[in-house]
Amino acid sequence: MKFCMKHKISMYALNDGDKVFKIYQITDKEGRNRHAPSMMFKLSNNHFYTIPEDKRNPF
Repeated sequence: MKFCMKHKISMYALNDGDKVFKIYQITDKEGRNRHAPSMMFKLSNNHFYTIPEDKRNPF
């Protein structure tokens, strides 16, 4: 989360069941970085899997 805070991007962490368990959202008012996509990843079997933008489903 520190990386996202430093670079002013939103973060969404999902578990094995694709349920969000941690969110960090930054707004335009707070100075969101519009040039970088949000960070979305899944934690499964003690591994970190990034979710590319073209594979994301809206939730």
